[in-house]
Amino acid sequence: VREIIDERYAPSRWNVYVFYASDGDNSTSDRVAAEFELNSLCALSNYVGYVETATHGYSFPRLASETSTLFASLAVTGKPVGSFAVRQ
Repeated sequence: VREIIDERYAPSRWNVYVFYASDGDNSTSDRVAAEFELNSLCALSNYVGYVETATHGYSFPRLASETSTLFASLAVTGKPVGSFAVRQ
């Protein structure tokens, strides 16, 4: 994403919106690197959104993954992020 922004969309000239979707099944081993990259994306973007699909037999949407926790911690600090859960 950073490559695309750097090569094509200067934030001084474009509104940048990043959206990421996942089943939330992510490793905790790269949390520091992921948090660093998301913080840098937030600095370049007007908004960074995350959608988590319901998995593992859950019948209702939930945000309970490592990635959703990371996005929640960024939201608390006032970063332009949002997280949403979907089932269908």
